[in-house]
Amino acid sequence: MDQNLNWKAQQAHAVEKGTKWAAQIRRLTRSTWGLTPKYAKRLYISVAIPRILYAVDVWCVTSRNEQLRVSKLGPAKALDQVITIQRAGALAITGGLRTSATDSLNAHAHLLPAALAIRKWCHYALIRMVTLPKEHPLHKFIKQRRTGKVRRHKGPLHHLVKWFKVDANAIEKIPSTV
Repeated sequence: MDQNLNWKAQQAHAVEKGTKWAAQIRRLTRSTWGLTPKYAKRLYISVAIPRILYAVDVWCVTSRNEQLRVSKLGPAKALDQVITIQRAGALAITGGLRTSATDSLNAHAHLLPAALAIRKWCHYALIRMVTLPKEHPLHKFIKQRRTGKVRRHKGPLHHLVKWFKVDANAIEKIPSTV
């Protein structure tokens, strides 16, 4: 967080990491030698995406947008930058031309569009938090956020619960110790 209590520093760090990883994958996938598209995609999905979207459920939620819409998810600048990074990764995976459309690159690389990938990671984070056992220190806090109504100063957890409408009672909780 910066002095204005927003997540711009975290967003910039994630974009910086993503740009570096996309450039590294592009260097590894040369047309004459290097990784095949299969392994480039595996590297991008298993290494680059988790590093780019680390803590996305905190820094990519917005207080202005109450409904989860694919085109309006999160701060617009951060989302546009993640789309640019994913485009670079898709270009490296497919070996396509720079003038190719982003949608077709994502389709040929079998990647989700960036907004849907962010939504998927936010949903995973919420499910992990909801399934915490009662002994976990965050369980009580998360239970309060699920049930409480907050008018102002909503946190990321409030938005995630409202957007995804997860029924915590329907999810099986597995104890952490035997």
